[in-house]
Amino acid sequence: MNRNLIRWFRWLILIPATIGLTLLYAIYVNPVLTQGFGKNIEHALNPFISFALVVLIAYLIAPSYKFKTSLIFGCLSLLLPFVGIIIVLTGIKIGGEEQYVLDGGIGLFATLLGVVSGLLITWKLSSKNNNSPNSKDEAIIKRIENIDGLGGMTVNERLYLAGLYDEFFSVIKTDKARARKILTWIKVDEPSIDNILKNQT
Repeated sequence: MNRNLIRWFRWLILIPATIGLTLLYAIYVNPVLTQGFGKNIEHALNPFISFALVVLIAYLIAPSYKFKTSLIFGCLSLLLPFVGIIIVLTGIKIGGEEQYVLDGGIGLFATLLGVVSGLLITWKLSSKNNNSPNSKDEAIIKRIENIDGLGGMTVNERLYLAGLYDEFFSVIKTDKARARKILTWIKVDEPSIDNILKNQT
């Protein structure tokens, strides 16, 4: 129950936290980083880092579907410069003033580069995490949580339904720690686990 609450909380804060942290960078950190540089550098660095951060923060906060979430945020981020281009090309005035592209559009290019860079990093992280033992274990645990009536089954039935039957009997004599972990996942109580492992020595 606690895990589910944390999961929902992370989805709930995803948008405000991503926007808030990115704005904090743009307003307070970027001016310090670009101090002493010319306006061209500032107009390039600010959108590049800001939009890369949008993608990365979304990836870090999302409790699941991390890369898909970062991809959605990246695509949404690209809407801003797209809208900006439409405003400039159509001559729409904001506050009575005509809008124009700064520094030959370096900010627009930096935005695109920032989003692409952020997505490349999150794709790399996602690929690495999907191949890690932890992510495989998490997938097994999720699968077990979806099995109904686990408590009324025998140990062998639980192992079979969880897809862990072969793995358990291949590690029970060579890797007791892994065998114990598997039995814990399928909700076998500690005294029973001790008896099962003791009988296999």
